[in-house]
Amino acid sequence: MRKEIVLTLILTAATASLGSWLRLSSTEHYLASQHVEDLYYVPDADWLPTLSLGHRAALADLLWMRSLVYYGEGIGARMTLRHVVDYAAAITTLDDSFLPVYRFTTTAAAYQLQTPPIEDLVRAANFLEAGARRHPESGEIAWAAGSFWSFELAPRYPAHSSIRRTAQARGAEYLLRAARRGAGPAWLAFSNAGILMQLGSRERAIQHLEEMYELTTDPQIRARLGRDLASIRGIAEREATDQALRDARTSWHDNYPYLPPMLYELVGPRSVLDGSMRPADTSRRP
Repeated sequence: MRKEIVLTLILTAATASLGSWLRLSSTEHYLASQHVEDLYYVPDADWLPTLSLGHRAALADLLWMRSLVYYGEGIGARMTLRHVVDYAAAITTLDDSFLPVYRFTTTAAAYQLQTPPIEDLVRAANFLEAGARRHPESGEIAWAAGSFWSFELAPRYPAHSSIRRTAQARGAEYLLRAARRGAGPAWLAFSNAGILMQLGSRERAIQHLEEMYELTTDPQIRARLGRDLASIRGIAEREATDQALRDARTSWHDNYPYLPPMLYELVGPRSVLDGSMRPADTSRRP
């Protein structure tokens, strides 16, 4: 009887040990088979303030360190990093004044060894734009949002498409704000003017260059701003002159096409009062 009990205990212990070994082995195999982008252990961002037990800044710091490790591991493993925005959203949910996370997002979301899916770039752009709305005084976040929309996301769309123009227009609003607050590189004002010209907003381009000319103290940049401003104004003036000439030619053709143009300039258009203007032309005025 005693031998049977001992044998049963030995078999039970062996079975438990085997089960434990198999469980550990399968867990190690599972973790080893997971890609780095699959391993995201952070709870939903909405729960984090409660789970932090009042230590929100401390938990944000831990997540910040983890996000940097995550990016480094992903680059080393040549993986597409799908949780960049998840980490960023978690950190800003805990501490929205943690501004370096926005710079991290612009880099980690766009610069990977594998081309990130466009939906990941859209999520990153929306996250940065939301941050710019929450911090309207921050030129740094405005630069992050505007540069991402304009230079990272917009080029992924087909050229001359409406969705590309929409992305450029959304980015331009934040790039203008960043320039006004002295954020971004020195060439930002010139780039902004070029984007506005491409979008058909010449008057806004002129207004922006005028504004930056008044705000800039660097003599070299002011000189270039002045040249660009004169160039764009010159284009506008030439186009206005060309339009005036076309209008004058149309008026001459509708009134006295048999007169020499120089003589027509002296005579002027027909008068509606003398009844000589054709009914179709009654909408015209001298």
